[in-house]
Amino acid sequence: MMSHYWYVAFRQPNDVPGVYVRNSKTFVTETEAKKFARERLEEGCDVSAGTINPFRPKKTVGLAQIASWLEAPDFGSTVSGAIKKT
Repeated sequence: MMSHYWYVAFRQPNDVPGVYVRNSKTFVTETEAKKFARERLEEGCDVSAGTINPFRPKKTVGLAQIASWLEAPDFGSTVSGAIKKT
């Protein structure tokens, strides 16, 4: 079984007002996470993402950074290869 390094958390646009329900899904690669995040954004969801503990280096992508994260090169490729478990 492959380890999942990334998560995408999202809130549906039609969720009950005043009740915050966050859904999440995990992914093996950042590319898969970005594809899923882009799809949820197109549906109008609030989206955040990041790496899963205890994997390092830690990466957190908040709602305000999602658009630039989707356009940036994959994080793993900028830190000398794969994300490592500590």
